[in-house]
Amino acid sequence: EAPVVISARGVSDWYAPAQVLPALRRLLDARPDAHVIVLTLEHERSAETQALLDALAAHPRAHVVDRFLTKPEMCAAWAAADVLVSVPPHDGISVGILEGMYAGAVPVVSDIPSNRSFLDPDRAFFVPTDDAGALRETLLRVLADLPRLRTELVPANQRWVREHASVESTARQVADLVRCAAAEGGGLRRA
Repeated sequence: EAPVVISARGVSDWYAPAQVLPALRRLLDARPDAHVIVLTLEHERSAETQALLDALAAHPRAHVVDRFLTKPEMCAAWAAADVLVSVPPHDGISVGILEGMYAGAVPVVSDIPSNRSFLDPDRAFFVPTDDAGALRETLLRVLADLPRLRTELVPANQRWVREHASVESTARQVADLVRCAAAEGGGLRRA
């Protein structure tokens, strides 16, 4: 029942490891029941990021996985995760965030336009892209409210992903669009 926070998008500079890794370490110091998982995805990293990873990995409740995971291992990581951290300064619509939401992880994400395009404050927690202190404080707030979030936010996020972001739903939408266009005589034509 210990809360688990996962950083699952790798450690290249793009994913803000200089912000995420110290925030996770401070979270462990503040919450003796919390665990963190960091997936490096074998990303190249700076010496500074490696030092931060090494320091975090030395903590007994930090789990740094410095390789790609198999599908069953990734499923197990998502099953263990309660909170997902993803705070790059720029991003598109992240499949990783959607996977985490569907798996039941509460998203703590960077406050950027792409995240705001599909998430709202009812489904995620937003943090500034340049403030590790705000990330740590948000994580502490989320963990303090985790029982309520598990019963209210998590099912709503899972339902939203099923309805708006699943492969099956998207395929149906595309098929409906093509059928509608064909029925109207527009169809798809070669140039």
